[in-house]
Amino acid sequence: MTKYIVSYNATKLKAKWYVSNFNNPMQNLTNVKAYAFKFNTSEVASAMVKHLKMVRQYDWTVEEIK
Repeated sequence: MTKYIVSYNATKLKAKWYVSNFNNPMQNLTNVKAYAFKFNTSEVASAMVKHLKMVRQYDWTVEEIK
C-alpha cells in the first residue's frame, strides 16, 4: 500500500525536512523519513502542502513511499 509524506528541501542546510506532526506541522519537522507523518491519499497530502504554503513559502513536495 502506498503512503505519502510531505517534505521540502532546505538548500542552505543541505537537508530534507519532513512533516512529523499533523496538528502543528511547522513546529515538528524531522529529517528522518521514518518519523514522517504518513498520509493515506495524495489528496490529503496535497491539502497539507496547500496549507503549509500559506504558512511558509517553502518548496513543499509530496513524496510517495511504498
